[in-house]
Amino acid sequence: MSSVQSREGTTLLQKGAAFLADRDLSAAVEAYEKARDLCADETECHLGLGRALSGLGRFKEAFQSLSQAAQMAPEDPRTHYYLASHLLNSGQPEMALPMFRRLEERHPGYRDVAERFRHCLVRVRFLPPIDLEPDLIALLESGDFTDIAAAPVVAMVLVKKYRVGRHTASDAEWCAAFETDRLLALLLTRCFNVNVALERILLRIRRFLFFGNLPDWSSPARRAFCVRLAIAHFNSDYAGPWDAAERELLEKRLCALEGTDDGDSQSGLDLARTLVGIAMYRQPPREAMVRLAAANLDDPHVRSFLTYLHFDLVALEGETVARLGDVRDPISRRVQTQYERFPFPRWRDIHTSRRIGFAESMRRRFPHTRDLAFPDRPDILVAGCGSGRHPIELAEKFHYRSMVGLDLSKASLAYAQQRARERGCERLEFLHADILNLRGWERRFDVIEAVGVVHHAQDPLEAWGILRSLLRPGGWMKIAVYSRMARRDITRVRDWIHEQGYAATEDGMLAFRADYLAGKVPSSFSFLEEITDFYNLNHLRDLLFHEYEHLFDLDRIEQGLHTLDLTFTGFLFKRLDILLRYRRRFPEDITASNLNHWRRFESEFPDSFLEMYCFWCRG
Repeated sequence: MSSVQSREGTTLLQKGAAFLADRDLSAAVEAYEKARDLCADETECHLGLGRALSGLGRFKEAFQSLSQAAQMAPEDPRTHYYLASHLLNSGQPEMALPMFRRLEERHPGYRDVAERFRHCLVRVRFLPPIDLEPDLIALLESGDFTDIAAAPVVAMVLVKKYRVGRHTASDAEWCAAFETDRLLALLLTRCFNVNVALERILLRIRRFLFFGNLPDWSSPARRAFCVRLAIAHFNSDYAGPWDAAERELLEKRLCALEGTDDGDSQSGLDLARTLVGIAMYRQPPREAMVRLAAANLDDPHVRSFLTYLHFDLVALEGETVARLGDVRDPISRRVQTQYERFPFPRWRDIHTSRRIGFAESMRRRFPHTRDLAFPDRPDILVAGCGSGRHPIELAEKFHYRSMVGLDLSKASLAYAQQRARERGCERLEFLHADILNLRGWERRFDVIEAVGVVHHAQDPLEAWGILRSLLRPGGWMKIAVYSRMARRDITRVRDWIHEQGYAATEDGMLAFRADYLAGKVPSSFSFLEEITDFYNLNHLRDLLFHEYEHLFDLDRIEQGLHTLDLTFTGFLFKRLDILLRYRRRFPEDITASNLNHWRRFESEFPDSFLEMYCFWCRG
């Protein structure tokens, strides 16, 4: 190569790097491809080109370029970092996982490898040939990742470890094996189980312990395990069904509580024993929990039990939530009643990441927005914020001027306020209100999010329009609504539930789950096992027994965008392989924002929007 070619190649590499830093990915690809023609032996050509191609969704070409860079510079951690990141972003976490692990071992503390490894860990769909148990224990103990996100892979590891479904053991043997398992302990207390085979074993253990009046209660290990089981059933909002014999014994134990004498330490432990057993089936009576707290037992497991099932609940009742008007709309009141019994969803941990600007976040996700204006510190409204997980995540992630979380459920908002204080997010505001009451509200926002909200209104377009009226010119909206096509199987289950007469009550939902676990429902309903909402009673209500919901299609979304003068930006997916498949199907749609193409894509791949149609649009 001549010196002139060398200088020209160097200049092109510098231009490519500048375009890449500015997120002008198409220009970066052009510069790097020209540089590659002049200096193909330069690692930077292949590395930069692969990064730019990956950002544009040209995943196959990106993989080839990044693999070439890794082969050329095997000792350079950057090449392996960007190749592994590409695999993660293109929906192949199982391949990325061991690469990130090797990077962490060889280059401890390198960039955000540890965080990306954790992202891979919770996204795997099958277990790679490496031991994940220590990593999962560390992840759950850290408390810095969304708790329920880790539940599926934790369950997979436990099922494989104990050969659940293939191994025959007595209830006592299962109990002995499970009570000292650290990973299971974390699953029970920090998440809730999301595996049917594991649930069947845990229900057997619960019955064995309950009928034996929690045998070996004097053993600290057994006492800890019983408390963890009680917390697990509380975390699932008591989704585990029971039979008539269990119900009869539970009623006897509840009646016997009235005469309990808690005057000394031993009777206090006996009271704890009874209450923990009851708490595996339902929340214990308030009066009895007050007596147990007054006993002031010096036992860490009893204290943990009281914290989860008493002190936290008492604290919630004392929360005062600001209110904007009364909920008068009949449909809104029905939906409100559904969510007032428990905070929805109940959570402990969330994913934490470095603080960035809203503009940086959007430009990373949608490179074609790089030339659009974004507020440096937006005013943000999260409509339908539930128990606060999402606004708290936003508060810990974005720079913002103000943020309001709004919901129909006071119980959920009280939980949100409590969690926000615990995490130091005192600037967050929470407001008890119906979206329909926001007409004429004087506040305006740069960013409004309404995920899984407007499809529960009597007139979804009216609710969406009211939120639109609160958006500043040029502001951004994130909307998520149910897809009629993707939920066709769920609709079929809901229709069958209605035909069979299962009531939308706790007893009705437990009866449905009991029949499912006993194999008394159509086998075609087995897809429910892959949905985490199936394993929590209030999530199940939201999934199959909701008071009121509308289903959308892309025509209805496009009509709403047109009526409300909003410009579609793009869809969001938890499963990145869906976007990869779309880009392969329609490579000419660089921005992946052509709704006509998405209509064709959904007809070919009807499960693509099973989570919801979740999208950003701009005013």
